[in-house]
Amino acid sequence: HQKFLRWLERKVESDSAVLGIEAGWFLDDGSKKAEEISWYRISPSTGIGRAIDVDYTLRALDEPIRLQGTMAEDKGYGGFCIRFGPREGTRITSPQGLEAKDSNLIPYPWVDFSAKFAGAEDYSGAAIFVDSENPGFPNGWTVRHYGFLGVAWPGLETHTIEPGESLNLNYRVWIHRGDAEG
Repeated sequence: HQKFLRWLERKVESDSAVLGIEAGWFLDDGSKKAEEISWYRISPSTGIGRAIDVDYTLRALDEPIRLQGTMAEDKGYGGFCIRFGPREGTRITSPQGLEAKDSNLIPYPWVDFSAKFAGAEDYSGAAIFVDSENPGFPNGWTVRHYGFLGVAWPGLETHTIEPGESLNLNYRVWIHRGDAEG
């Protein structure tokens, strides 16, 4: 079970807001197996969008931790993701162009999800960009027109974090007006 432990930082500066969170991964017996540190730097809106930079670190404590996406239907589901609310006119765009259908594990450096949300007349959306230093870059994706966009890392492979070692992942979320074409 993942459990929030404490705020590392909550501050607003002239050029950003910063949130730092420490969480733990615990077994049913209460023993802590991993330390999770997440940092979020939220940039001011530019009028067309806002960037949120995510720095995520997972450290194994006294035993190895094995990470793997779901094996069901060879989806590799797992990892950094966004779920979207009610909308019309969903448009999912990758560097290859408009994605006409759902897909699994196709590698991209970024993917955008845009639509007309909650009855809005205009498009808006969010894109996830994967840092080129992340393991397995470019990562595979779980792309769903019903409202899900996720980096499927490590996908169907297993990634092990040895005791005392850490895994660091970085992403940028770009929340924007318009769609990926505009």
